[in-house]
Amino acid sequence: MNLNARSIVHLTSLAVPFLEVSKGNRSIVILTSANKDKPLFGEMLFAVSKSMINTFIECMALELAASKIRVNGVGISAINTTFRSSKETGITEFENQIFLEHVSELRPLKTAQKVF
Repeated sequence: MNLNARSIVHLTSLAVPFLEVSKGNRSIVILTSANKDKPLFGEMLFAVSKSMINTFIECMALELAASKIRVNGVGISAINTTFRSSKETGITEFENQIFLEHVSELRPLKTAQKVF
């Protein structure tokens, strides 16, 4: 969680002074997760950290609105990568497939993201 949330808060705090004096469209876009509203078993810390990031996005959007700086979050879903079922994770290809099918059912388009 230290890396997940701290880096976003730190980079945002560094960017705001520059955005406040710049002209034109001023936006901060932060990647987050679509799974924060529907956490999955075994992903408690992930869901907590993403919820924290989403709350940060909402609070920063309110605080920076007076400066005409937009703050938005883009929530992505699970991404099927070779790392998910590698030896480093301990997840088998079968377990990965079951996970992706479960996550896909939670999403409007009924699919997990794929790396091309």
